[in-house]
Amino acid sequence: MYRGFRRAAQPPRFITATREGVCAETGKPIAIGDTIAWFPATRRAFHNDSKSASDLRSQQFADAWHLADANH
Repeated sequence: MYRGFRRAAQPPRFITATREGVCAETGKPIAIGDTIAWFPATRRAFHNDSKSASDLRSQQFADAWHLADANH
């Protein structure tokens, strides 16, 4: 199995940052211990205040409560 295929199959999720970095969208610094939105398919981390993190939070809420959204 190809390594990239396994990574692409994993859904985006919120994780705790284990290293310092910068948000791929806003350029804000990410410190160790911050909650970030991690997108394994693109290997990008987004600050918790970014639009991508907000969109992911909204999607997770809609999925948890079985709400209709644009993806279904």
